[in-house]
Amino acid sequence: MLQESEPVLEWKNAAQKCLSIDPKSLKGHFHLASACWEMMEYDLALKAATKGHVFHPTNGDVAKLRMSIKKDIAARKQYHKDALAVEKGQLAFYGGDPSNSASMIPNGTAYSRLERTSCPKDIKKF
Repeated sequence: MLQESEPVLEWKNAAQKCLSIDPKSLKGHFHLASACWEMMEYDLALKAATKGHVFHPTNGDVAKLRMSIKKDIAARKQYHKDALAVEKGQLAFYGGDPSNSASMIPNGTAYSRLERTSCPKDIKKF
């Protein structure tokens, strides 16, 4: 029986093999970026999506994927920045209205979607 991460690792390896055959492959870069994003390897995901966008600047799917990864990275950085701002010994809950950045303060619920999961794609809803 495969472990949960093994199919994603196989997906990543298949994309890398595709890129070893054709380094400019749109599908190779798209699938490598998607697999790395799924595995929370954000730097590699962004690098693959950016390369795909450089080789295929008119492709909307790779551009959307790249922007989604960038938004996810920015949201996670903000989450960790806010978490560090909470005084030691206090519980941190995040919340507010995502359309109003001033309301995104510690001790609410809006950041609850950023907990460590294998599928951070819900960041697109921000």
